Amino acid sequence: MDNDAPGEPPPGRPSKSGHDVVVFTSGRFSAGINRHGGRLEFFRCEDRDLVVPAPPGAEPGPGFHGAVIGPWPNRVADGTWTFDGLAHSVAINERATGTALHGFTPWLEWDVAATAPDRVTATVGLLPRSGWPHHLDVVLDARLDEHGLELELSATNVGSSAAAWGATIHPYLCAPGSPADWTVLVPASQVLEVDDRLLPVALVDVDGTTRDLRHPRPAAELDLDHAFTGLEPGPGDHASARAEVRTTAGDGVHITWSAHECPWVQVYTGDERGVAIEPMTCPPDAPRSGRDLVVLAPTETHTTRWRIGPVSAVTSVP
Repeated sequence: MDNDAPGEPPPGRPSKSGHDVVVFTSGRFSAGINRHGGRLEFFRCEDRDLVVPAPPGAEPGPGFHGAVIGPWPNRVADGTWTFDGLAHSVAINERATGTALHGFTPWLEWDVAATAPDRVTATVGLLPRSGWPHHLDVVLDARLDEHGLELELSATNVGSSAAAWGATIHPYLCAPGSPADWTVLVPASQVLEVDDRLLPVALVDVDGTTRDLRHPRPAAELDLDHAFTGLEPGPGDHASARAEVRTTAGDGVHITWSAHECPWVQVYTGDERGVAIEPMTCPPDAPRSGRDLVVLAPTETHTTRWRIGPVSAVTSVP
């Protein structure tokens, strides 16, 4: 695992390294938001990475490390969908599967609207384009406190007709030491089986399968690029779901979110440095299926929140 720290300018100031990263800190935590894609460039507790740092540059890269993803998460089959009785077609950007992957926001240039030593707010206008007729204003508010990082994402329909919306974030969670020593916990009772294009086939129970992550399972045993649902509550808050990546000794990182706001979570184990755990507002191919797709009336806003923080062998909650 690469634990080299990225260049860190004074908190609330953009990086001079060419990455266009705005760094913010609070106590033992530091993080950076990249204006390219609004992505989480890094998040660290003292000298330890809690997420795999994003590669430098303006593009999200093949792994979408730290990306803010909208107006749909995951894949849309053939890039075609129908909304409000009208057919639409967006560009296919994953040729291997013939799908449109992860919307538009990872490639857009975000504006930094406000900064503070422990906080960054970034905005982007999602304008109508070929195959996407909607106009949304999207706001990312990232803030640190004594427990870790909270990310809040809001989308407001500033157009004159109803608009579709779906979103997620794409952090790769990482625990200390070797991934061979990690376990993964995701509190979900159902998983979407997929075809060879990674598109949904059927929703099945995880009982008795290797995809039952409701108890910690060795990360080395997992081969996943699947969406889970049927989320079970985490400790302390009956409305929250909580996933964890830990060492067998118990140290690691959690991501916590509202199961109402994000009833789905994608788990991807294809990066040997971390495990992508992506709480989603809707499942893959939602623009086509309509399942859990958010529909915003003019002037309506949808807000989603995620929290990432460390966990230790001493305590199960931050």
